[in-house]
Amino acid sequence: MTEDSEQQCVFCKIIKGEIPSKKIYEDNIISAILDINPANLGHMLLLPKTHYQIMPQVPETELGHMFKIAKHLSNCILKANLANSSTIFVANGAGAGQKAPHFMIHVIPRLKNDGLFDIPKRKATEPELEKVKNVLIGKLKERLGRDPVPINENKNLDKNIPEPLDLEKEPEKKEKVKEEKSVKKKPKKETKKKEKNEEDVDIDKLTDLLTK
Repeated sequence: MTEDSEQQCVFCKIIKGEIPSKKIYEDNIISAILDINPANLGHMLLLPKTHYQIMPQVPETELGHMFKIAKHLSNCILKANLANSSTIFVANGAGAGQKAPHFMIHVIPRLKNDGLFDIPKRKATEPELEKVKNVLIGKLKERLGRDPVPINENKNLDKNIPEPLDLEKEPEKKEKVKEEKSVKKKPKKETKKKEKNEEDVDIDKLTDLLTK
């Protein structure tokens, strides 16, 4: 990114007010304007005030702020009854359809069957998907400095959990469980009786007997 590219950038001039625009939102980090050639009426462009050409150049804090405002703008489209849906869209590079060398987020009102973004679907084979998955995971690991898909070492533990006992299907075990329950109840009765006997003892009489 050079100073010349910033000076020649149409959107930098719009941000500075050198070129008029229909401004919807502005703070010290970003500006949002109406696109003069909208995909649908109400199409907004969310622009960082610092000149970045593509998304990887944008600091994460600024990018997070941009998407936060994009969320509000999308909500306003619905509240203003411009459309019942919206698309949040980034053309990141010439191959993706980026025409201006200034990064931006498009917030586009969407109407049913409006014909926008009719992306053809292609089938991928299992080996192709596996190859792409491994390449992307490898590059993410380089950037993040860790495994982007942590391996769950305990994922098979649930197999060791015994299934619940169905006593109706196993009558012998059902009777055994009943016997165990009855045995467990007896000590409780004895304990209560013992506690009752202890309560009936006259401590004064017992003391007199022991001192005689």
